[in-house]
Amino acid sequence: MSFSEDKARMTEYMRKRPLDEWEDEAAVEEFFCFLDQLKEQAKEDSSYYSILSDACLKAGNPVKAKEAFARGYNPKNKKDLKKFLSFDSWKEKPVTRPSERAGELPGFSYAAGKLLKNKFVRKKDGICCICKKEQTALYVGAAFDASEQISFLNREDQFCADCIRNGAAADQFGITFNNPYLKDITAVDSDKKEELLKKTPECSLAFDFNEDLWPCCCGDFCRYEEYDGTYEETFTFRCRHCKKETVWTKMT
Repeated sequence: MSFSEDKARMTEYMRKRPLDEWEDEAAVEEFFCFLDQLKEQAKEDSSYYSILSDACLKAGNPVKAKEAFARGYNPKNKKDLKKFLSFDSWKEKPVTRPSERAGELPGFSYAAGKLLKNKFVRKKDGICCICKKEQTALYVGAAFDASEQISFLNREDQFCADCIRNGAAADQFGITFNNPYLKDITAVDSDKKEELLKKTPECSLAFDFNEDLWPCCCGDFCRYEEYDGTYEETFTFRCRHCKKETVWTKMT
């Protein structure tokens, strides 16, 4: 394809819903193949860095998007400068390539494994920085250092799901994985708070629009079981004890 055709294709991708809401994994994989193609073309033609930057944004990786855009933007151009500064506030969620997603994950009490698929990447040379397990899926999701949100997407010190589940990752980095304000909920015991905060991959940012932070029932946090973004964002939870269902809806 020509540069203009690739640019038009990327424009169509940008107009679509966020990548993490696509149900067709083949289409997501096709997008990542296009991103790989852009990387190669940018090596030969620097004008492709502008398209590559948009592709990285669509994949939820503003750091790589900013790096690509920096290869060709004009800091004296106000439009370019405005876009360059906008990368730091990009909010779309990181999306893991389907062919690199983790297979089986250890069981987490408060989140279904299928909702965590974008938070781990399986790499041939992946080594957990804590337990040193090789060729394992590594965490690329978010966490909280005190009240500040951090991302492990582009970091070298990534760790595996087992080290989240047993609390080793939280202890080593001094972090929590879900909203630190959950510790203030008085209806739940401290051991259950610790499991959600320190032993469960980050989920709370998906529904931080709700001031209740996380639904509770029977003296425990409910299990986050379903997400549907077809018409409006819908989050389904189920009590781990009485099995009562709770549904939160966020208008899009």
